[in-house]
Amino acid sequence: MAMFDPEGRVIALPLEPALRIEAARNSIEAFGLATTEINVAVPGLENPEGRVVSLQSRPGGYLESSRLVLDESGLASTRIRSESTGKLTIRANMAGIAPATTEIQVSFPHLTLAAAIFGGLIGALVRVFGSQQTAREGFRWRSFIASMLSGIMIFALYAVGVNILPVAPTVTVGATLVFAVSALGAFLGIAGLDALGRASGGESDPGLAEEEH
Repeated sequence: MAMFDPEGRVIALPLEPALRIEAARNSIEAFGLATTEINVAVPGLENPEGRVVSLQSRPGGYLESSRLVLDESGLASTRIRSESTGKLTIRANMAGIAPATTEIQVSFPHLTLAAAIFGGLIGALVRVFGSQQTAREGFRWRSFIASMLSGIMIFALYAVGVNILPVAPTVTVGATLVFAVSALGAFLGIAGLDALGRASGGESDPGLAEEEH
């Protein structure tokens, strides 16, 4: 007859390895304006360090790395940059373990584009109306349009990691940042940025400054 143990017994059962994947944000803006972190974990895997997890992104998206190497805790991460609008599915694969997927909604950047255009508009107006040449000759449409387009272009560069402004904002997200970068870029204009580059000892393109005159 078996004896009943009221205190019970601890029995260690092996945990079946499972592949998990998740995105830091489940919604980002399209056209390369946003990125988010992709985290992969394989709990229950013995000696995970050095094991490889492959990632696939469909129907678009740009992964910084599609081949992740797990650390000693069974963790790895990378980033993905948006492409077109729609639902993005990221699939993680590892030999001997069932694949895992996560989804990200990629939306049209209405607010960001509006902030960039409005910022470029305001910066260009300030630049043109504050010019002594405007006071003498009247409103200069060519200079206004060039300044506005410069602001939008400078924001586009900033969005993909190229900051050609003389300042580095501490805030890195939000419509206010978009407005400020575009406005400052439009206010400085191509000639202003070219002059700053010469003042700081950098090389400049002599043709850039001439385009605004």
